[in-house]
Amino acid sequence: MDEVIDFFTEVSDLRQRFGFTIDFAAADEGDSRFVWALSHEDWDQAQAEYEDSPARADLFEGRALPIRGRTIAMVDRVDPSAGRARPTGP
Repeated sequence: MDEVIDFFTEVSDLRQRFGFTIDFAAADEGDSRFVWALSHEDWDQAQAEYEDSPARADLFEGRALPIRGRTIAMVDRVDPSAGRARPTGP
């Protein structure tokens, strides 16, 4: 898990340079799972710039990733204090 967290630190630093906000990150070492969420006001544009960036290419180039699998999903924030949880948007 240490290798995953070290890699996440590098990825999250780069994501933040592109204006992304890291909303949370959590590790479940017993089940070997790492979960994180990020957001951006203009997701599509920022994601395209991030994906095409030389900095991202440098970060991933020639690297054996410490990740066995991944799930990517677009989700809505939920405000539990609203009585009944409702999506609050990106």
